[in-house]
Amino acid sequence: MDWKVIKRSNKLQVTITNGLNQRICEVKSYQGVDFNDPTTKEANDNARLIVQAPRLLEICKEALRMYESVQPAGGWQGVHDELKSVIKDSTESEN
Repeated sequence: MDWKVIKRSNKLQVTITNGLNQRICEVKSYQGVDFNDPTTKEANDNARLIVQAPRLLEICKEALRMYESVQPAGGWQGVHDELKSVIKDSTESEN
């Protein structure tokens, strides 16, 4: 399901919704004065990154699978360990 960013012109915030237009979260700029302010731009950039999170997770999973099939004995262990860590941190429950 695709996520998307909706800019709110009356507030310095960006709302992230899913394909069913259900609100997932809001990213706000508490220091910005308008949508051209650098801190507001950073909030908007962060919102766009959050929107790509599901896709990035799938790319990481595929990269890990490909790495393990090509480098079963290791090689770039740091890359392997980081991919595993990112996937684990993204999929584990906080409970």
